[in-house]
Amino acid sequence: MQDVEEIQCTVSNYESGHYFVDVFVDGKGYASVNPTELVPGDIRNSTIIADSQSIYPVLFIAATATSISPSSGSLFGGTLVTISGSGFSYLSSHLDVQIGGAPCHIVSSSFSVIQCIISASTTSPSTGEVRISVNGFVVNSSIQFEQSSQSTPTVTQLDRHSATGGDQI
Repeated sequence: MQDVEEIQCTVSNYESGHYFVDVFVDGKGYASVNPTELVPGDIRNSTIIADSQSIYPVLFIAATATSISPSSGSLFGGTLVTISGSGFSYLSSHLDVQIGGAPCHIVSSSFSVIQCIISASTTSPSTGEVRISVNGFVVNSSIQFEQSSQSTPTVTQLDRHSATGGDQI
């Protein structure tokens, strides 16, 4: 049996955070893991030193946000936006999304998509940074969202000036 010098794996569908790494080799047991090796992509290594004898490698999975759709909406809020990326969470309680400093109310989420409804803008017009955190870790993003009068629906005419419940206006 030949010794394996390298093990590669793909980490997918995990939310941003720290994870302990264990490597088990059948017939030999647990392997020591070099905590200084660099892992490509959005995954970074760090270590936790428990005592002078033990080093436990910790894998950090960093979330990224790549796009928002639509990229503009009403000054008065209410626009449903879809943010795409990786490292998000299925649990909305693990997420915080703010656009231009105002909360974006989460409707649904997965590891790669967050849907939320924007709040009203406090300034007119405004372009705000999309800020996301997963489990307290800030997501790498340069995404912007614009709230402007051009994207704000306007009521220009009412055919009826009074109505009762169930009436169409």
